[in-house]
Amino acid sequence: MNTFFKDSSQYKHDMTFHYIYRDYPLLHNHDYWEFFVVITGAYKHTLNEQAGVVNVNSAYLIRPNDVHSLRNNTASASHLNILIRDRLMRSVCDCLAPGVYGSLLEGNGVPVLLDEIHTKQLFNYTSLLEQYQEDEANYDLVSRLILFFILEKILYQNKFTDSKKPKWLNELLQRINSPYNANWQLDDFIRTTNYSHSYFTRQFNKYMGCSPIQYITNEKMARACNYLIHSDMSILAIASALGYTNLSHFNHIFKATYNVSPTQYRKRNQNPH
Repeated sequence: MNTFFKDSSQYKHDMTFHYIYRDYPLLHNHDYWEFFVVITGAYKHTLNEQAGVVNVNSAYLIRPNDVHSLRNNTASASHLNILIRDRLMRSVCDCLAPGVYGSLLEGNGVPVLLDEIHTKQLFNYTSLLEQYQEDEANYDLVSRLILFFILEKILYQNKFTDSKKPKWLNELLQRINSPYNANWQLDDFIRTTNYSHSYFTRQFNKYMGCSPIQYITNEKMARACNYLIHSDMSILAIASALGYTNLSHFNHIFKATYNVSPTQYRKRNQNPH
């Protein structure tokens, strides 16, 4: 097998991206994670000696040391290629749910199916990265938002679980991470477990190291950031979509989390184009 090794030392940031308008037919591996999504055409993707076709809006998460190649399967093809250093992947995985990082290393690469809206969101995110090339703090923030966005899709579609957690908790974390339950409250999640409030809280703290309210709030605030950057929704509409019936309470929680108001966050981070 002819392969060559690529390393991330040439890149300034823990995440970088490229729009690639050709195939990558040489088998290679690297020391970073790679997420690619097909924009036009289709590719024959070979991954660890297994081959398949990847079409428009289909994506793959390639792990460090995976050996793969992309060959045009149509007259022409293009893809968005996002490169992620391992330390960033570990950090975001641990924030999302302990055990996710180890689950991602199992198997043979991670396929992801996006829709047109998701692909456009990734375009918008990478435009922000380009905008913040010299702004380290905002570049890091957007990098984490991108990775959270990617991992959210992976977790929902592939239903990764942590073998150290009980089945009910793995299923619960998938419900919390699902965009379809964004406006659920703590009691809604507790009802799906058939446990009492006190038992549920004790067990959640035992396995997650934080209260269920803290975990759910962090998820809601991450979604709020996504809405603020990538939609024209009013602050009131965003608060309502996330289950907050009191706008002042939502603003208070957001500012306590990010040290700025939702309005200030939108002004600082929304792509003016």
